[in-house]
Amino acid sequence: MTSGERKKKLKIKVAVIVSAVVVVLVTALILLSVFGRVKVNGIYLSNKQIKKDFENKIMSTHTVFLEDKYNKFTKFKYNIKPIENRNFFTKAIDTITGRNNSVKITYDVDVKGIKKTLKKDNKRNKKPRNAKIVKGKKLYKIRPAKLGTKVNIKGLVKSLKNNAENISVYDYLEQPKVLDEDLEPTLKKLNKPLKWHIAYKNGAEIRHNFDTVKLVKGKVKVDETQMRKIIYKALATYDTIGGVWEFKDHKGKKRKVKGGTWGSTVDYEREMPYIEKAYKKKKSHDNRKPYLLRESPKHYTKTQIEVSIPKQHMWMYKGKKIIMQSPVVTGLPKKKRETPVGVFYITEKKPGKYLKGRGYKTWVDYWMRLTPTGVGFHDAPWQPTFGGTRYLTGGSHGCINLPPAVAKKLYDKTESGMTTFIH
Repeated sequence: MTSGERKKKLKIKVAVIVSAVVVVLVTALILLSVFGRVKVNGIYLSNKQIKKDFENKIMSTHTVFLEDKYNKFTKFKYNIKPIENRNFFTKAIDTITGRNNSVKITYDVDVKGIKKTLKKDNKRNKKPRNAKIVKGKKLYKIRPAKLGTKVNIKGLVKSLKNNAENISVYDYLEQPKVLDEDLEPTLKKLNKPLKWHIAYKNGAEIRHNFDTVKLVKGKVKVDETQMRKIIYKALATYDTIGGVWEFKDHKGKKRKVKGGTWGSTVDYEREMPYIEKAYKKKKSHDNRKPYLLRESPKHYTKTQIEVSIPKQHMWMYKGKKIIMQSPVVTGLPKKKRETPVGVFYITEKKPGKYLKGRGYKTWVDYWMRLTPTGVGFHDAPWQPTFGGTRYLTGGSHGCINLPPAVAKKLYDKTESGMTTFIH
């Protein structure tokens, strides 16, 4: 075989191989274009049924509203024709390389239709509730803001215009205008005075309440006049002189009498500045005893004295045991001379004293004071008789007149602070 023949044969062989390769490649490309796949919007679709796969795999995941009743007002738009109309070569390349093809998906919306439906729904929907400061047990508190069911149509429509998807109308509910955190600074200011207090030993308490601390047009207002009333009411529980007191008489019988010097009196000139200073510093106090001008013993003495004005008689007794007794002469029953009634205690004892008053100056040997104004027990040797009705015409200026011997005996047996009941 000549060299020419060999070259010709080689050429034929190469041509056959190349043709075979081309056929294989073309066949492969055709098969890939038919049975291969293409990536669209990140999802692989079959080249053979692109449209069907696009609907099932891509469009099935797209929704405008989660509440299906509103989806009737929307319609998706997309164009996959360019992908469907690719030539077999491009399809094969897409299959081999897996490159992504992007299809823009938008939608048209019937704005008027959806607005109309939402407005209709909103008629039966509830408005949101603003946070509000309300009264608690002792302090103010915040009633939390609360969503209603009314839809913010304007905000929802704006999202539709931006082609938002997976919209839930519950994400577009109208928001409260006043939130909990908006009120917290005011609540703190409002409760600051309410947390302050002064508690006294007897249970009385000075404390602001909802009548003294109020929120007026967004500002904290403290009613100082009402607060002062609360202060005086609490302190009045220590102003007990002249109150109603219960005691047991010489027979052990329970009685009540109003008046006298028994009890306590607040020293307002010292206590009021103390309260004002504590309030200014917002410093609370518990178990406090106020400054007192006067304070009686905590308990009645075991040995007691009883004077009955109607019976014109006096008893000194311990329990039901009568230690001594005597008729007496009390004050003339007219203004400024009658003997005061109530619970008293002996505040002064003197073995001799001048009793002075308008038109008189009298010496007594035994003086036992009951009141700051000069009422007490003393001997009265000038009285011709004691007991009975003597006091109606020859009564004292308020003191309890005693026979001299009785006065001495009483003086010897009495002690400072001894409880005396006059009724």
